[in-house]
Amino acid sequence: MPALINTTNYDAFAEFGVDGEGASCIVLVVAGSFTMPRPGRVATGPLRRCEYQVPGARQDSYFGRPGASSLRREGQSSYTRPGTDVYLLGRAWAPGGRPCKEGRVTLSVGSRVRTARIVGPRLWTQGIGTLSPEAPAPYESVELRYEHCAGGPLVPGNPVGCGIHGSAREAVGQPLPQIEDGAHPMRDWSERPPPLGFGPIARHWHPRCTYAGTYDRAWLEERAPLWPRDLDLRFFHAAAPGLCFDPYLQGGESVCIAGCHPDGDYQFELPRVRLWARTYYRRATMDIRTMRLDAVELDADAGIVQVVWRAVAPLAGGVFEHETSVVAEDVA
Repeated sequence: MPALINTTNYDAFAEFGVDGEGASCIVLVVAGSFTMPRPGRVATGPLRRCEYQVPGARQDSYFGRPGASSLRREGQSSYTRPGTDVYLLGRAWAPGGRPCKEGRVTLSVGSRVRTARIVGPRLWTQGIGTLSPEAPAPYESVELRYEHCAGGPLVPGNPVGCGIHGSAREAVGQPLPQIEDGAHPMRDWSERPPPLGFGPIARHWHPRCTYAGTYDRAWLEERAPLWPRDLDLRFFHAAAPGLCFDPYLQGGESVCIAGCHPDGDYQFELPRVRLWARTYYRRATMDIRTMRLDAVELDADAGIVQVVWRAVAPLAGGVFEHETSVVAEDVA
């Protein structure tokens, strides 16, 4: 592991990597955990730093078996990300925790707003000459996972979802999405709405995998194991469409999470933290960089905000050129 001196009050790690051209680099990641204000109240000051700092995600983790479940946390060790990812974890709650048949979850970050319709459990039922959704049963809470969004094995954008089938016969008796776009609810089995989720998207799902570039014979003969020349850096975004921010968030943006706690909304501002990274080389030189706000994970169940900052320094002479790196907070 690379030598790292962490002078911050947050979790930090460093990993050696390569950039798009195969040049060595060191990836420096800081993950800071903060406590959300009590739901139903607006924060009157900066978020309080958690006494226990949740470790930053070194690698991907899933809700269940990889490939058969949705991504819970995105590993934060890639060499770049062209903007800030925002993820929301937790549950959609009926207002006041009293069971209802329909509700809403709304996430706003700055001027960006994403709203989902939450529906109680229901199945496709066969009527006279047609297939239609049955009336929803009441729900108290629904976990915010892609398993509850529009999708299915035939859907490359959400193969673990529900509601979408190859034929009406296959759909009979099967569940519909409980998380969907309120402006375009599923009414017919032949509809193919995109999933409206809040969590990270796995690398092999659409549209993310379409940005990974071309892996053909020319790549094998001329480029492997480097990234393809037509790699689109949007591949390194894991957030759902609409929750990728370019340019990067800076901290201080207002956040409101509605519908994810029975006691009310979470309202606060993202932490205004400034970090820098200094890398020392064996040839007695150094590299200084400001760390970018790279990802925001909002865990409404735990009431915790984790903010991830990243910096990448070149290692022109390879990994053995690296002596040590330091991450620190600018407290001026």
